[in-house]
Amino acid sequence: MIRTLVVDDEPALLELSKTFLEKSGEISVDLADSALSALDRMKSASYDVIVSDYEMPGMDGILFLKKLRESGRKTPFILFTGKGREEIVIEALNSGATFYLQKGMDTKTQYAELISKIRIADLQFRAEKSVQDSRQQMETILSFLPDPTLAIDNSGNLILWNHAARELTGIAAADMLGKGGYIYAVPFYGKPRPLLVDLILHPDEQSLTRYTVLENSATCLMAECGVDLPDGRHRVFWGKATPLYNPDGEISGAIEIFHDITEQKRIIDEHKLARESLARKNEEILSHNKKLAATEEVLSRTLDELRQSHRLIQESEQKYRILVDTLPDALLIHDGEKIVYGNPAACAMFGVDQHSLVRIPLASLLGNGAGKTIAALSGAAAGGASPALPLEFSVKKPGGETVWLETTVSSLGNDRQARVQLFFHDITKRKLSEDHAASKHNEAERYAHALDRANKNLNLLYSITRHDILNQLTVLTGFMELSEAGITDPVLKEYFKKQKCAAQAIYRSILFTRDYQALGIHEPVWQNLQDLICCVTAQATAPGIRFTIAAEGLEVYADPLFEKTFYNLIDNSLRHGHQVSAITISARKDDSGVTLVYEDNGAGVPRDEKARIFERGYGKNTGLGLYLVQEILALTDISIKETGEPGHGARFEMQIPERSYRLTTVPARKSSAGESSPLLPP
Repeated sequence: MIRTLVVDDEPALLELSKTFLEKSGEISVDLADSALSALDRMKSASYDVIVSDYEMPGMDGILFLKKLRESGRKTPFILFTGKGREEIVIEALNSGATFYLQKGMDTKTQYAELISKIRIADLQFRAEKSVQDSRQQMETILSFLPDPTLAIDNSGNLILWNHAARELTGIAAADMLGKGGYIYAVPFYGKPRPLLVDLILHPDEQSLTRYTVLENSATCLMAECGVDLPDGRHRVFWGKATPLYNPDGEISGAIEIFHDITEQKRIIDEHKLARESLARKNEEILSHNKKLAATEEVLSRTLDELRQSHRLIQESEQKYRILVDTLPDALLIHDGEKIVYGNPAACAMFGVDQHSLVRIPLASLLGNGAGKTIAALSGAAAGGASPALPLEFSVKKPGGETVWLETTVSSLGNDRQARVQLFFHDITKRKLSEDHAASKHNEAERYAHALDRANKNLNLLYSITRHDILNQLTVLTGFMELSEAGITDPVLKEYFKKQKCAAQAIYRSILFTRDYQALGIHEPVWQNLQDLICCVTAQATAPGIRFTIAAEGLEVYADPLFEKTFYNLIDNSLRHGHQVSAITISARKDDSGVTLVYEDNGAGVPRDEKARIFERGYGKNTGLGLYLVQEILALTDISIKETGEPGHGARFEMQIPERSYRLTTVPARKSSAGESSPLLPP
């Protein structure tokens, strides 16, 4: 028996789930009416599978899942809920959910699928545990090999770092496993770079030049290389790398083993260095006499160069003086204690002449607050500190006017005398503009926050109400299914049939409100049309329908609900097309943009109904499908019309304007639902 815990805040749904699951004869069911109750039960009991609702008071299903995973429990987890939003599905799977199953109106089918998911989850969990035990045994053997050993997978991520590697580098396996991008080379070489284990998988002649290669084949790569370890030791290693294979004989990664040959290499290198040293000494003696002869000529040329340099320095100093005196920004030169120079712009800014400027302390000139800070930065720069970031502060000019200045402090780089230069740029206008903009921005944010809060409250109310209605509909239809099995009166059976039709109509209307509520909430995004349609046709329940898609390389800027367009068009064909066997979706470029065409080979649309099929409430089913299609497309100015011939199939043309599409160049692919081709030419 598969021991299963079912968690849901609806007592009726708990009772219904227990009834259906235990009827299979393979599953025993315990019930919990909240996530907290389930966690309490699991303190004293263990389960093979957990089935949980999403929206529950106190703790929702995903938070419940995260609590389980954080506690170390890997029990298979199936999220069984009426919520069908994509972000909930993604978050559930990312949080470790085994399966995601959405509640629907067909109670028998959904519980049959749930039973199947429970069986698969249990078998899968048991198989994975067996494989994990076997792999753990192999990893233990590799971990205790005497030589440092490491291994990577085909993606370049580290999967083995044994004890000998840890002792050599001082880095534990937990800090290295799972890392890629050659990070595992850093403990050896101080930076990411390919090792032999990488080069056996992805040969690179340039990278191999760093090694002394001893053997190089498809199945073995041996080489020698010197390594500077983190503790300062220089070691020479002989390394050997070979591929790893999976049970199917395919390469799944590679393994490398190191062996320390430092001592052998040291002896060989010492002999080589001794011979080279003797040869160099001989060459030095021979060249010494030539150098002495050339020294006098070099000294003579050096004296001439010094005279020339002195003249160039005098000319450069004169040019620099002219440049500084004409700068629009104020410049002060400070020696760490006092001002030694100020350009005319500085004299004008601070309202003093050159003679008085050099007698005023920097802190007094700028005011006690900013002046002390800049004086400290000036002293630090004079002492060799790195240039400080620009500093903004305000000062009062002699006339009483307050101005904002931006100053930068940097060293002049004079080794004989430590001096710094201070540039002051007037940013008063910019500061006033920033203050005004900040005030406007804060006001706009307050309005936006209030509006967003109101929208969230309304959406929450709609979501809770819709969720409760759908839960009760599930309970209602479930008990109707159970009740109908025991009724033989044909009149009552007909009543039950009409009741089920009414419940299904309510269900479809509620789903429409969910889709319509989400319409326009999120910003439009670029969507790959070929991938989107292939995904929709693969998921559509359309047995016997052949789909042909010709939209490769086309991306459409549309609302995130854009995929609902094709779900509704396919549903329209199946409901009203009468024996549809083929559906074609194609795109062609024209003068006004791109025309996207959806057509089937069914009965088509009568001429007198073409103008009304997009009206809300018109039609034989809910009357909402094509209305929703039109509303989704209109958000990004995409129009739609029906242009088919009655009796020859329905044909819907969607006109996409220039700003709402873009073309990419990719090879044609085949979808699982049918054929695909590139974008058709005009």
